Amino acid sequence: MFIKGSVLDCSKLTKIFRGCNCIAHIAAWHGLHEDRGEKDAYDFFDLNVRGTFEVFEAAASAGIDKVIFISTTSVYRPDTRYGSSKILAELIAEDYRKHRLMNVVTLRPRGFIPYWDRAVYAKYSDWARWFWKGAVHINDVAAAVILTHPNEAVTESGALRPASRAAALIKQLKPTPHLALSGRTMEFDGKGKCVAGC
Repeated sequence: MFIKGSVLDCSKLTKIFRGCNCIAHIAAWHGLHEDRGEKDAYDFFDLNVRGTFEVFEAAASAGIDKVIFISTTSVYRPDTRYGSSKILAELIAEDYRKHRLMNVVTLRPRGFIPYWDRAVYAKYSDWARWFWKGAVHINDVAAAVILTHPNEAVTESGALRPASRAAALIKQLKPTPHLALSGRTMEFDGKGKCVAGC
């Protein structure tokens, strides 16, 4: 279902979220917008920081206790508007996890390109360079989001339940994905290897 709106419109978010059991929050201006000079510090703060607060607050108001937050490895570049705004957004996510007892999973993909962004794929050399730097395909990000919120008990005592549908899906995917657990931030290197929070 597609509903046109803005993550900055808290009253609309609360109405939209009613009846949902999980939110995947991905809305953000990215480093590309900064590099091209298309967005300024106020734009980054509004969407990436305030927008994250509005999503979490609307989710809490609607009684939703599961949020998947898409962050970035750019949090290691606090000298950029994008990196610093995502650091603040992660602090908001952590605050709702810790103090509002939300089940929050934060994913930090290196970078990903939506399939509809044809300009990035205009030349094969540009596409190859992007992935060589460690970008991931949007489908892989979507699979990671799906794996973080199955509609069944997937783990038991911190380990994957072998009989779960998620375990069956994981066996079929190559390379084998990592199961994200609440309260952990998973990080991956440019080759897709989990290096932290695994």
